[in-house]
Amino acid sequence: MRILKAGFIVVTISLLLFSVNITTVKAADLYSNFQELSAAKVEGTDYKISSRENSSNLAIIAIHGGGIEPGTTELADNIAGLSYSYYSFQGIMSSNNSSLHITSTIFDEPIAISLVQSKSRTLSIHGFSGSSKLTYVGGLDKTMVANITISLQNAGFAVATAPSNLGGTSTSNIVNKNSRNAGVQIELSTAQRASFFSSLTSSGRNTKTAEFYKYTKAIIEGLNPTTVVQPKQVENTTTTPTVQTKPVENTTATPTVQTKPIAKTISSTTVQQTKPVENETNSIAIQETKPVENTTISATEIASGQNEVAISSKTVNEPNSDMLFKFLNVFYIGVMGLIWYPSLFRMNSVV
Repeated sequence: MRILKAGFIVVTISLLLFSVNITTVKAADLYSNFQELSAAKVEGTDYKISSRENSSNLAIIAIHGGGIEPGTTELADNIAGLSYSYYSFQGIMSSNNSSLHITSTIFDEPIAISLVQSKSRTLSIHGFSGSSKLTYVGGLDKTMVANITISLQNAGFAVATAPSNLGGTSTSNIVNKNSRNAGVQIELSTAQRASFFSSLTSSGRNTKTAEFYKYTKAIIEGLNPTTVVQPKQVENTTTTPTVQTKPVENTTATPTVQTKPIAKTISSTTVQQTKPVENETNSIAIQETKPVENTTISATEIASGQNEVAISSKTVNEPNSDMLFKFLNVFYIGVMGLIWYPSLFRMNSVV
């Protein structure tokens, strides 16, 4: 009895899990390859192929475009623009376009295969049935997966990791058949795609909403992560002047070092100019003032930065002249005192 109850519980849980994932499971394909499809359907009437190739290393593809997964062709075309190569296989029948669906792992339309193999990066755009706005991001190019995920989230769009059946991780998937064997596959819910147009009908998809352009802009920024990181290059650039100020500081220090030889030059000039003046006064003064001149001029010039020779010579010679003059005055007064003192003594005696 316990075994029966346990078995019942396992079966119940399995059914619940299956019911949760049923919206992401796609119906079996009617055609196993493009050759079978092209043999049964007419190009230009039932389906059409659009492609635009340039020298970029990135291909934007929508292999289930037109009425198969409505909105994917318009997204791929707008994202690619003139910057990237573009490809779309589109169902254009009046109804039942889903019958033209060929799974990504067996999609072998020659133009698409040739385009993808000539590029190093691939973005494949798909749609799945879902009533909530959501984007699954998957694939083997993990760097581009992360960049697109972050860019979409920053723009305000709901993003989730793709389930295994929509993950785009098979090496047989056309998205991973580029030169690096790694691409990105995004799956947009019906609700998300419907928000981009007035309706998902063929005519309704001609009228695009503001959300459509917001979404494609976010994808483009995710494909070019350098657009997101430009402010860091500006911050790094602003640090350059700070580094360059060091040589300027060294340059300003140089004149201070060079003032020493200037002071020496001035002192020697002063001695040469003052010799004739000092000789007229007293030869002894010349010999005694030479060391004083060198010391006085060097200190004066280094402290004040003045290079006037006349000022320096006056500073040295004027104290020596004053002392000689005072000495002569004292000597004169002494001599005169000796001469006049006896006369004064006699006059006092007479009185």
